[in-house]
Amino acid sequence: MNDSMDTARRGTFNLRRRMARQLVEVVGHRAPLFGGRADAGLQLRLMLPKQAYLRPVVLAIPPGGVVVAEPIADQLNAPLDVVVVELLQLPGSTVTNPMGAIAPGASRLLDPEALRDLSVQPWAPAFLAESEQDDLARLDGIYRNGRVALDLAGRSAIVVDDGLTPSLGLLAAMDSVRCATPARVILAAPLIADPVRRTLLEAGIEVVRLAGDDKERAGLGAFLYGEEQAPSEREALSILKRAARRVPGAWQRR
Repeated sequence: MNDSMDTARRGTFNLRRRMARQLVEVVGHRAPLFGGRADAGLQLRLMLPKQAYLRPVVLAIPPGGVVVAEPIADQLNAPLDVVVVELLQLPGSTVTNPMGAIAPGASRLLDPEALRDLSVQPWAPAFLAESEQDDLARLDGIYRNGRVALDLAGRSAIVVDDGLTPSLGLLAAMDSVRCATPARVILAAPLIADPVRRTLLEAGIEVVRLAGDDKERAGLGAFLYGEEQAPSEREALSILKRAARRVPGAWQRR
């Protein structure tokens, strides 16, 4: 990318971000921060570092991350794949505060605080993770639609989320991607909480975000996207099929 063009784009984006932050402060969070997930993706692609253009593969956390990821994959002329995540929840836990998360090939991640608050028996996390493996495999099969997972070895892996996946889910996704030994890993999302950002940076993962927060909160969907609903599996699958047609040589069928 031309350096002067890159600088101009970043300057334009920074101005828009400052204006959006001021607007949020004035109206008391009544106006959504973005015009939708696709708009957030368009803004994120302006923030991509140069490393993202080196043999890139974009991996979305579905379903919401797929919509955000589409303009990023288009910008990079990169194949668009997925990294699926399952949250481990028991009665009493919430989507914003699950007791754990799993992703393909990754270690099971647990939240000690949630486990303590829920008085979880020692055997419960392993039992729940094992029971969720089938659903994880089902989702992976749905989104790949018979295609083999892309080889990430030596490539730039850009993981994209819509900002609504809890921190444990993000960390599980990043562990899953790192198991495939890419040359570099970048996480891009409209919103990433400060604690998970610090954890990722300490692990050598670059983070691209449009906004941050000191903790995870409920109601983020309305704050970020207003009345836009999360896309369905069918909508996300349609985008992935379109992306596979755009870069046909990258894929192999099972």
